[in-house]
Amino acid sequence: ENKPVGILSITDIMQKVVIAEKNVAEFTVKDAMCKDILTYDDDTAVKVAYKAMVDKSVVTCVVTENEKMVGVLTLKEALKHITNPENVN
Repeated sequence: ENKPVGILSITDIMQKVVIAEKNVAEFTVKDAMCKDILTYDDDTAVKVAYKAMVDKSVVTCVVTENEKMVGVLTLKEALKHITNPENVN
């Protein structure tokens, strides 16, 4: 079905490889990726995705359109968007 099975962020690499002092050469993406993927349709409010990312301590979520992946939203980009005065309602 071509659906994502995981997502890998720098935070995942730092926590699961570097801080855990694992041998990077022996680690695969599958070993380090987060399998609990947050997914939001592209018309979801950014603040909704941001709150969920903060609540679940993740830094990246998948953006979909008609159930197909069309992008990725990072915590940093979401925060930048919701704190931009031009986007405040």
